[in-house]
Amino acid sequence: MVLFSARSVGLLAQFAREHQGITILAQFLASYPSFWAGLVRVSPDWEATPAHIFALTANQVLPAKIAKLLDVVKSSVWPKSPAT
Repeated sequence: MVLFSARSVGLLAQFAREHQGITILAQFLASYPSFWAGLVRVSPDWEATPAHIFALTANQVLPAKIAKLLDVVKSSVWPKSPAT
């Protein structure tokens, strides 16, 4: 058995499309149909353990690009995130 490790979700998906094995992909990526083209969910009754995501900054003032990134991540991953 060969195990692959990658920092790119796209690369893992490509390996799966090329019949190199199976991978765990985030559910929120399902909103991108072109991303899922050629992929099949092999175990619909199973889900991975949720992971915690942290964003650390040097200070409390966020650059506009970072603030926008955090907004996109929050709305994509946690559509009903609690107010902080």
